[in-house]
Amino acid sequence: MVRGLWRDCAAHDLMTLADFVGLRLEATGADDPLVALMVELIDRLPASADHKRYAGQRLAQAGVGAAVVERLQSAWRAIQVAPVPVPGSALHAAQDPEPPPSEPRVDEWLTAFAEGDEHGIELARVVIDEMFEASPPPPPPGLAWWTVATVDAVPPRRRRRDIAWVLIHLGTLLRKQHGCAPPVSPSTLMRWLDTPQLLDATGTRIALELLARLQPALVLQRCLHRAVSASDEALPTAYHAALMVGGLWRALVAAEPSVVLQLVSRWLAFGFGAAVFVECLLQLLAERGLQQPGLVDTLAASLVPSASLPPEVIDMAHQLLDNLHQLPPPEPPP
Repeated sequence: MVRGLWRDCAAHDLMTLADFVGLRLEATGADDPLVALMVELIDRLPASADHKRYAGQRLAQAGVGAAVVERLQSAWRAIQVAPVPVPGSALHAAQDPEPPPSEPRVDEWLTAFAEGDEHGIELARVVIDEMFEASPPPPPPGLAWWTVATVDAVPPRRRRRDIAWVLIHLGTLLRKQHGCAPPVSPSTLMRWLDTPQLLDATGTRIALELLARLQPALVLQRCLHRAVSASDEALPTAYHAALMVGGLWRALVAAEPSVVLQLVSRWLAFGFGAAVFVECLLQLLAERGLQQPGLVDTLAASLVPSASLPPEVIDMAHQLLDNLHQLPPPEPPP
Protein backbone atom coordinates (compact mmCIF):
# COMPACT_ATOMS: atom_id res chain seq x y z
CA MET A 1 0.00 0.00 0.00
CA VAL A 2 2.80 2.42 0.90
CA ARG A 3 4.55 1.82 -2.43
CA GLY A 4 1.25 2.48 -4.16
CA LEU A 5 1.04 5.87 -2.45
CA TRP A 6 4.54 6.72 -3.63
CA ARG A 7 3.56 5.65 -7.15
CA ASP A 8 0.52 7.93 -7.06
CA CYS A 9 2.62 10.85 -5.81
CA ALA A 10 5.18 10.30 -8.57
CA ALA A 11 2.44 10.12 -11.19
CA HIS A 12 0.99 13.41 -9.91
CA ASP A 13 4.27 15.38 -9.73
CA LEU A 14 7.47 13.49 -10.43
CA MET A 15 9.76 16.52 -10.24
CA THR A 16 8.55 17.66 -6.81
CA LEU A 17 8.90 14.13 -5.47
CA ALA A 18 12.43 13.97 -6.92
CA ASP A 19 13.26 17.20 -5.08
CA PHE A 20 11.95 15.73 -1.82
CA VAL A 21 13.89 12.48 -2.23
CA GLY A 22 17.01 14.40 -3.25
CA LEU A 23 16.88 16.48 -0.07
CA ARG A 24 16.42 13.33 2.01
CA LEU A 25 19.38 11.63 0.34
CA GLU A 26 21.56 14.65 0.98
CA ALA A 27 20.67 14.33 4.66
CA THR A 28 20.78 10.52 5.06
CA GLY A 29 23.14 9.30 2.32
CA ALA A 30 22.67 7.71 -1.10
CA ASP A 31 22.24 4.20 0.35
CA ASP A 32 18.77 5.12 1.58
CA PRO A 33 16.16 2.46 0.62
CA LEU A 34 14.15 5.22 -1.06
CA VAL A 35 16.69 5.26 -3.90
CA ALA A 36 15.62 1.87 -5.27
CA LEU A 37 11.93 2.80 -5.07
CA MET A 38 12.42 6.19 -6.70
CA VAL A 39 14.54 4.76 -9.51
CA GLU A 40 11.89 2.17 -10.28
CA LEU A 41 9.14 4.81 -10.28
CA ILE A 42 11.12 6.98 -12.70
CA ASP A 43 11.65 3.95 -14.92
CA ARG A 44 8.08 2.68 -14.93
CA LEU A 45 5.95 5.82 -15.02
CA PRO A 46 4.90 7.21 -18.41
CA ALA A 47 6.14 10.70 -17.50
CA SER A 48 7.54 13.12 -20.05
CA ALA A 49 11.18 12.98 -21.06
CA ASP A 50 11.81 16.40 -19.49
CA HIS A 51 10.37 15.29 -16.15
CA LYS A 52 12.40 12.08 -16.18
CA ARG A 53 15.57 13.96 -17.07
CA TYR A 54 15.02 16.42 -14.20
CA ALA A 55 14.33 13.61 -11.72
CA GLY A 56 17.44 11.74 -12.83
CA GLN A 57 19.62 14.85 -12.60
CA ARG A 58 18.27 15.64 -9.12
CA LEU A 59 19.12 12.17 -7.82
CA ALA A 60 22.55 12.31 -9.45
CA GLN A 61 23.11 15.66 -7.74
CA ALA A 62 22.20 13.98 -4.43
CA GLY A 63 25.08 11.54 -4.89
CA VAL A 64 23.61 8.25 -6.10
CA GLY A 65 26.07 5.74 -7.59
CA ALA A 66 27.12 5.31 -11.21
CA ALA A 67 24.93 2.22 -11.74
CA VAL A 68 21.87 4.15 -10.56
CA VAL A 69 22.73 7.10 -12.80
CA GLU A 70 23.01 4.76 -15.79
CA ARG A 71 19.60 3.26 -15.05
CA LEU A 72 18.08 6.75 -14.78
CA GLN A 73 19.63 7.67 -18.14
CA SER A 74 18.22 4.46 -19.62
CA ALA A 75 14.74 5.44 -18.40
CA TRP A 76 15.14 8.84 -20.05
CA ARG A 77 16.33 7.32 -23.34
CA ALA A 78 13.41 4.86 -23.27
CA ILE A 79 10.72 7.52 -22.95
CA GLN A 80 12.44 9.54 -25.69
CA VAL A 81 12.24 6.73 -28.24
CA ALA A 82 8.94 5.24 -27.01
CA PRO A 83 6.80 8.26 -26.13
CA VAL A 84 3.56 7.71 -24.26
CA PRO A 85 0.20 8.08 -26.06
CA VAL A 86 -1.31 11.53 -26.38
CA PRO A 87 -3.35 12.38 -23.23
CA GLY A 88 -7.01 11.61 -23.77
CA SER A 89 -6.40 8.89 -26.35
CA ALA A 90 -8.09 5.55 -25.75
CA LEU A 91 -5.82 2.99 -24.14
CA HIS A 92 -6.12 -0.72 -24.72
CA ALA A 93 -7.53 -2.51 -21.68
CA ALA A 94 -6.42 -5.96 -20.60
CA GLN A 95 -8.88 -8.61 -21.75
CA ASP A 96 -8.85 -11.92 -19.91
CA PRO A 97 -10.07 -14.93 -21.88
CA GLU A 98 -12.16 -17.66 -20.34
CA PRO A 99 -10.01 -19.56 -17.81
CA PRO A 100 -9.01 -23.07 -18.90
CA PRO A 101 -10.37 -26.01 -16.91
CA SER A 102 -8.22 -27.19 -14.05
CA GLU A 103 -7.53 -30.75 -12.90
CA PRO A 104 -8.04 -32.32 -9.48
CA ARG A 105 -4.31 -32.99 -9.06
CA VAL A 106 -3.43 -29.38 -9.93
CA ASP A 107 -6.13 -28.06 -7.59
CA GLU A 108 -4.94 -30.27 -4.74
CA TRP A 109 -1.34 -29.11 -4.87
CA LEU A 110 -2.14 -25.46 -5.51
CA THR A 111 -4.40 -25.51 -2.43
CA ALA A 112 -1.56 -27.00 -0.41
CA PHE A 113 0.78 -24.35 -1.79
CA ALA A 114 -1.60 -21.54 -0.85
CA GLU A 115 -2.84 -22.76 2.53
CA GLY A 116 -0.35 -25.30 3.90
CA ASP A 117 2.22 -24.91 6.65
CA GLU A 118 5.87 -24.27 5.82
CA HIS A 119 6.61 -27.94 5.13
CA GLY A 120 3.44 -28.38 3.07
CA ILE A 121 4.19 -25.29 0.98
CA GLU A 122 7.67 -26.47 0.07
CA LEU A 123 6.44 -29.99 -0.73
CA ALA A 124 3.74 -28.50 -2.97
CA ARG A 125 6.35 -26.30 -4.63
CA VAL A 126 8.44 -29.38 -5.49
CA VAL A 127 5.44 -31.18 -7.00
CA ILE A 128 4.39 -28.10 -9.01
CA ASP A 129 7.99 -27.74 -10.22
CA GLU A 130 7.80 -31.31 -11.51
CA MET A 131 4.51 -30.63 -13.29
CA PHE A 132 5.94 -27.55 -15.04
CA GLU A 133 9.14 -29.37 -16.00
CA ALA A 134 7.47 -32.54 -17.29
CA SER A 135 8.42 -33.19 -20.92
CA PRO A 136 6.89 -35.26 -22.35
CA PRO A 137 4.01 -35.10 -21.66
CA PRO A 138 3.56 -31.30 -21.53
CA PRO A 139 2.28 -29.63 -18.34
CA PRO A 140 -1.47 -29.83 -17.64
CA PRO A 141 -3.33 -27.24 -19.77
CA GLY A 142 -4.59 -25.17 -16.82
CA LEU A 143 -1.42 -25.34 -14.72
CA ALA A 144 0.02 -21.97 -15.76
CA TRP A 145 -3.25 -20.05 -15.42
CA TRP A 146 -4.20 -21.41 -12.01
CA THR A 147 -0.68 -21.20 -10.61
CA VAL A 148 -0.58 -17.51 -11.55
CA ALA A 149 -4.00 -17.00 -9.94
CA THR A 150 -2.86 -18.81 -6.78
CA VAL A 151 0.42 -16.93 -6.46
CA ASP A 152 -1.39 -13.62 -7.00
CA ALA A 153 -3.43 -14.30 -3.87
CA VAL A 154 -0.70 -15.47 -1.46
CA PRO A 155 0.10 -13.31 1.61
CA PRO A 156 2.22 -10.21 0.96
CA ARG A 157 5.28 -11.67 2.73
CA ARG A 158 5.42 -14.49 0.12
CA ARG A 159 4.26 -12.62 -2.94
CA ARG A 160 7.51 -11.31 -4.43
CA ARG A 161 9.36 -14.63 -4.10
CA ASP A 162 6.47 -16.75 -5.37
CA ILE A 163 5.76 -14.49 -8.35
CA ALA A 164 9.44 -14.64 -9.36
CA TRP A 165 9.25 -18.44 -9.07
CA VAL A 166 6.21 -18.83 -11.32
CA LEU A 167 7.51 -16.31 -13.90
CA ILE A 168 10.71 -18.33 -14.29
CA HIS A 169 8.57 -21.39 -15.07
CA LEU A 170 6.50 -19.39 -17.58
CA GLY A 171 9.64 -18.08 -19.26
CA THR A 172 10.94 -21.63 -19.58
CA LEU A 173 7.64 -22.71 -21.15
CA LEU A 174 7.94 -19.87 -23.68
CA ARG A 175 11.29 -21.26 -24.80
CA LYS A 176 10.15 -24.88 -24.84
CA GLN A 177 7.04 -23.99 -26.85
CA HIS A 178 9.01 -21.81 -29.33
CA GLY A 179 7.34 -18.57 -28.28
CA CYS A 180 3.82 -19.94 -27.85
CA ALA A 181 2.61 -18.31 -24.63
CA PRO A 182 0.98 -20.52 -22.00
CA PRO A 183 -2.53 -19.37 -21.06
CA VAL A 184 -2.30 -16.83 -18.23
CA SER A 185 -4.32 -13.78 -17.21
CA PRO A 186 -3.13 -10.63 -19.04
CA SER A 187 -4.77 -8.39 -16.45
CA THR A 188 -2.79 -10.10 -13.68
CA LEU A 189 0.48 -9.67 -15.59
CA MET A 190 -0.36 -5.99 -16.14
CA ARG A 191 -1.10 -5.51 -12.46
CA TRP A 192 2.21 -7.13 -11.52
CA LEU A 193 4.06 -4.83 -13.90
CA ASP A 194 2.27 -1.82 -12.42
CA THR A 195 3.17 -2.69 -8.81
CA PRO A 196 6.38 -0.97 -7.67
CA GLN A 197 9.25 -3.22 -6.57
CA LEU A 198 7.30 -6.42 -7.13
CA LEU A 199 9.22 -7.86 -10.11
CA ASP A 200 12.95 -8.14 -10.58
CA ALA A 201 14.61 -7.45 -13.96
CA THR A 202 14.18 -11.03 -15.19
CA GLY A 203 10.55 -11.20 -14.06
CA THR A 204 9.82 -7.89 -15.79
CA ARG A 205 11.21 -9.16 -19.11
CA ILE A 206 9.23 -12.40 -18.87
CA ALA A 207 5.99 -10.60 -17.97
CA LEU A 208 6.47 -8.18 -20.88
CA GLU A 209 7.12 -11.02 -23.32
CA LEU A 210 4.05 -12.93 -22.13
CA LEU A 211 1.92 -9.80 -22.60
CA ALA A 212 3.47 -9.19 -26.02
CA ARG A 213 2.51 -12.73 -27.04
CA LEU A 214 -0.99 -12.62 -25.54
CA GLN A 215 -2.09 -8.99 -26.07
CA PRO A 216 0.63 -6.97 -27.83
CA ALA A 217 -1.48 -3.80 -27.85
CA LEU A 218 -1.06 -3.61 -24.06
CA VAL A 219 2.71 -3.39 -24.40
CA LEU A 220 2.64 -1.13 -27.46
CA GLN A 221 0.29 1.40 -25.87
CA ARG A 222 1.02 1.25 -22.16
CA CYS A 223 4.55 0.03 -21.47
CA LEU A 224 6.65 0.19 -24.63
CA HIS A 225 9.11 2.46 -22.79
CA ARG A 226 9.53 -0.28 -20.19
CA ALA A 227 10.30 -2.80 -22.91
CA VAL A 228 13.03 -0.44 -24.13
CA SER A 229 14.55 0.13 -20.69
CA ALA A 230 14.39 -3.61 -19.96
CA SER A 231 16.36 -4.22 -23.17
CA ASP A 232 18.84 -1.33 -22.87
CA GLU A 233 21.69 -3.25 -21.25
CA ALA A 234 25.38 -3.58 -22.06
CA LEU A 235 25.58 -6.93 -23.85
CA PRO A 236 28.37 -8.35 -26.04
CA THR A 237 26.41 -8.96 -29.27
CA ALA A 238 22.97 -8.81 -30.85
CA TYR A 239 22.86 -12.58 -30.40
CA HIS A 240 22.94 -12.10 -26.63
CA ALA A 241 20.20 -9.47 -26.93
CA ALA A 242 18.12 -11.91 -28.97
CA LEU A 243 18.48 -14.52 -26.24
CA MET A 244 17.41 -12.06 -23.56
CA VAL A 245 14.65 -10.01 -25.23
CA GLY A 246 14.34 -11.40 -28.76
CA GLY A 247 11.02 -13.12 -28.04
CA LEU A 248 9.51 -9.91 -26.67
CA TRP A 249 10.51 -7.83 -29.70
CA ARG A 250 9.70 -10.54 -32.23
CA ALA A 251 6.11 -10.49 -30.95
CA LEU A 252 5.95 -6.67 -31.16
CA VAL A 253 7.45 -6.61 -34.67
CA ALA A 254 4.85 -9.16 -35.76
CA ALA A 255 2.03 -7.11 -34.22
CA GLU A 256 3.06 -3.59 -35.29
CA PRO A 257 6.31 -3.29 -37.26
CA SER A 258 5.77 0.45 -37.87
CA VAL A 259 6.01 1.20 -34.14
CA VAL A 260 9.30 -0.70 -33.86
CA LEU A 261 10.68 1.03 -36.97
CA GLN A 262 9.83 4.44 -35.50
CA LEU A 263 11.41 3.46 -32.19
CA VAL A 264 14.70 2.42 -33.83
CA SER A 265 14.66 5.53 -36.02
CA ARG A 266 14.28 7.79 -32.98
CA TRP A 267 17.10 6.02 -31.17
CA LEU A 268 19.51 6.53 -34.07
CA ALA A 269 18.30 10.02 -35.05
CA PHE A 270 18.57 11.28 -31.46
CA GLY A 271 22.20 10.16 -31.35
CA PHE A 272 21.96 7.52 -28.63
CA GLY A 273 24.67 5.52 -30.37
CA ALA A 274 25.24 1.83 -30.86
CA ALA A 275 23.23 -0.61 -28.77
CA VAL A 276 23.08 -4.32 -29.33
CA PHE A 277 19.34 -4.49 -28.70
CA VAL A 278 18.81 -1.93 -31.48
CA GLU A 279 20.87 -4.14 -33.78
CA CYS A 280 18.63 -7.02 -32.73
CA LEU A 281 15.51 -4.99 -33.64
CA LEU A 282 16.92 -4.18 -37.06
CA GLN A 283 17.55 -7.87 -37.66
CA LEU A 284 13.96 -8.69 -36.65
CA LEU A 285 12.59 -5.99 -38.96
CA ALA A 286 14.73 -7.33 -41.81
CA GLU A 287 13.50 -10.84 -41.12
CA ARG A 288 9.89 -9.63 -41.14
CA GLY A 289 10.44 -7.72 -44.38
CA LEU A 290 11.68 -10.88 -46.09
CA GLN A 291 8.72 -12.86 -44.82
CA GLN A 292 6.10 -10.25 -45.78
CA PRO A 293 6.43 -8.88 -49.33
CA GLY A 294 5.34 -5.27 -49.60
CA LEU A 295 5.99 -4.52 -45.94
CA VAL A 296 8.77 -2.03 -46.68
CA ASP A 297 6.51 0.03 -48.96
CA THR A 298 3.72 -0.09 -46.37
CA LEU A 299 6.08 1.13 -43.66
CA ALA A 300 7.35 3.95 -45.89
CA ALA A 301 3.78 5.11 -46.51
CA SER A 302 3.10 5.21 -42.74
CA LEU A 303 5.83 7.81 -42.12
CA VAL A 304 3.80 11.00 -41.74
CA PRO A 305 5.36 14.02 -40.00
CA SER A 306 4.03 14.63 -36.49
CA ALA A 307 5.19 15.80 -33.07
CA SER A 308 6.59 12.33 -32.36
CA LEU A 309 8.01 11.93 -35.90
CA PRO A 310 10.11 15.01 -36.63
CA PRO A 311 11.91 15.29 -40.00
CA GLU A 312 15.21 13.83 -38.75
CA VAL A 313 13.42 10.72 -37.49
CA ILE A 314 11.56 10.26 -40.79
CA ASP A 315 14.82 10.68 -42.72
CA MET A 316 16.46 8.00 -40.57
CA ALA A 317 13.47 5.69 -41.06
CA HIS A 318 13.73 6.05 -44.84
CA GLN A 319 17.44 5.23 -44.67
CA LEU A 320 16.66 2.07 -42.72
CA LEU A 321 13.92 1.11 -45.17
CA ASP A 322 16.28 1.65 -48.10
CA ASN A 323 18.63 -0.87 -46.47
CA LEU A 324 15.75 -3.33 -46.06
CA HIS A 325 14.82 -2.85 -49.74
CA GLN A 326 18.29 -4.08 -50.73
CA LEU A 327 17.93 -7.39 -48.95
CA PRO A 328 17.77 -10.44 -51.22
CA PRO A 329 14.38 -12.21 -51.52
CA PRO A 330 13.87 -15.21 -49.26
CA GLU A 331 14.85 -18.55 -50.67
CA PRO A 332 11.93 -20.80 -51.64
CA PRO A 333 11.35 -23.75 -49.36
CA PRO A 334 12.93 -27.04 -50.50
